[in-house]
Amino acid sequence: MSGDLEQAKRYSRDFADPVPQSEVGGPWGDYKLPFLFATNGRPYLEQLRTASGLWFLDVRRPTNLSRPRREWPSPSTLRQLLTNDRSNADDAIRNDSSFAPRLREYQR
Repeated sequence: MSGDLEQAKRYSRDFADPVPQSEVGGPWGDYKLPFLFATNGRPYLEQLRTASGLWFLDVRRPTNLSRPRREWPSPSTLRQLLTNDRSNADDAIRNDSSFAPRLREYQR
C-alpha cells in the first residue's frame, strides 16, 4: 500500500496553489504540499499493518518514511505538525546535557 503514495507525490509536485508555499514554510524540495495520504478503503489492522488502508507521509524531510495510520488526522493535528520545527528540536536535545544522562558521549 505504501507504494501507492507515488500518485500523491505526483499531485504534490504538480499542485498549483495561488497562495505562496513560503507563507507556510514550503515548498519542501520538489513538493508543494507537505503531507501526503493514500488509502485503499481497508480498515487498519495491526496484524496487517502493511496492507492497511490509510498511509501517511510527511515530505518536509527526505528521511521521513511513510507509515500506516489508524485514522485520518484532524485539521488541528495537521496544523500542529506544520508548526513543529524538527531542526530546532534536534538541536535542543543535542545541546541539553541533562537529557538522557546515561548515554555515552558517542550516543549524544
